Amino acid sequence: MKRWGSSRAVKAAVAGGLGVALTVGTLAFAGAAGAASSPFIVVIDTGVTGPYGANGTAAVDGTKAAAAVLNKNGGILGHKVQVQVLDNQGNPTNAVSLLEQRLASGPKPSMIAPGSISTEGVAEVPIATAAKIVSVGTPNDSSLNDPTKYPYNFLIAPSALLPSQSLMAYLKTKGYTKLAMISSSDAYGASVAQATATAATANHITLTTATYNDTDLDVTSQLQQLQATKPQALFMQGFGSPVGVILSSRAKLGWTIPTIGDLTASTTPLISTLAGTNQEKNVSVQILQLEKYQAIQPKGTLAYIRALQAIAPITTVLTTSSYQYDSVMVVAQAAKQAGSISTPAITKALEHLKQPASPLWVTLKTYVYTPKNHSPLSSPSNWIYTVPTPLVNGQFNNPSASSATTTSAAG
Repeated sequence: MKRWGSSRAVKAAVAGGLGVALTVGTLAFAGAAGAASSPFIVVIDTGVTGPYGANGTAAVDGTKAAAAVLNKNGGILGHKVQVQVLDNQGNPTNAVSLLEQRLASGPKPSMIAPGSISTEGVAEVPIATAAKIVSVGTPNDSSLNDPTKYPYNFLIAPSALLPSQSLMAYLKTKGYTKLAMISSSDAYGASVAQATATAATANHITLTTATYNDTDLDVTSQLQQLQATKPQALFMQGFGSPVGVILSSRAKLGWTIPTIGDLTASTTPLISTLAGTNQEKNVSVQILQLEKYQAIQPKGTLAYIRALQAIAPITTVLTTSSYQYDSVMVVAQAAKQAGSISTPAITKALEHLKQPASPLWVTLKTYVYTPKNHSPLSSPSNWIYTVPTPLVNGQFNNPSASSATTTSAAG
């Protein structure tokens, strides 16, 4: 059996002639079918280098943190959790090559985390499905929630419709009835745009939209088109450098309209580093409860944060790693419920997952799936809104960083 190294450093490996880097980290996790002495191998294929490296690294750290917490208690059904990391540099083509190469050599993984962004997931989930391996992770493109086509794939982040419903409730508390939205033309941006349009129609809120390409260096013309419709608020969907482009173009226009960044915008490091500057004047972001500092942290959250800190300093918002942390934890709960680590047993248990009184996951209070819906059901009240502040241990609103307050959405 091939022994995988435990170093967090990038180890160069030639993958199909592409010269892509392969990073392999080892931590115990329970899972591969067979005796309890065998590991439960979790393969995460994401970009720990490249344009989305910060978020890819955070997702990897979340996976490793979950493995560490589980392994302190014997792993899953006696199997220690082992995490193997494929660095695709944020390139879906690389992701496919690396994953296919990995599946062709070494022991069969028990679980695949199909990237940390939607373009990775769209490329990787079909491969995991063909190999009949459970895949659970953060890619949230709506096309991946298709149990008929992808019976072993489960989304860990809820449908974009739920945070969109929360957004509408928040807008109503402000008395807004006209909203403008700018979003990416990529798969995830299109999903958010569609969900926002559906929620706006249902809540009798007028919505005008514009899109941009992730490579655009200026979106002034798109913002001018939206400005001409005289909206009361602007909803900004974006991740990474496009968030800076939108804020810069907005400042160039001198447009200080109330602006709300979506969940992906809130995870962009730039949001916290620009806190308090003119570019973020009148800007707030949508976040989950976990991302808000509490003077008394829940026990599960403390265990999660401490496990992360043992790996590396926390430099991004917690949800960049917490969803991936939860991916491993829901699979662990499903295996425990089924009394088995086989793909069919875990899949069936996930579709009928019992909610423990003290769950190991931290991002949502519950994860509820059905045979027809592999996206978790949740309440819109999980999402709240805050003025960005510098981060402390991955959370906004820590008094040591900012005195900003957080307002909960209605409902």
